[in-house]
Amino acid sequence: MGPLWVARAGFELLVSIFAGALAGYWFDRKTGNRFFPLFSLTGFLLGSAAGMLLVYRAMQSGDRSAGSVGEPDPGGDEVARKDGKDRFTEKESGKD
Repeated sequence: MGPLWVARAGFELLVSIFAGALAGYWFDRKTGNRFFPLFSLTGFLLGSAAGMLLVYRAMQSGDRSAGSVGEPDPGGDEVARKDGKDRFTEKESGKD
């Protein structure tokens, strides 16, 4: 998971919470409910749950395309070659 994927997940969570709270606030204003913001709180909770569900589903599906590093480079330091030999050992021994 790259830093852009984490930013995307946070943004999705923030937007869904804000949208739920805003919809609840609008509904509170339309119904004249000014003493106890029941719909605003409900919208906040539903938006929070929806945002967490979005992030959870994205993590489970492997949809980390935005900013993900992906598979390691086959020629990188942390990956062994297909023949099982370490490329640093060959270079140090001079058999390259």
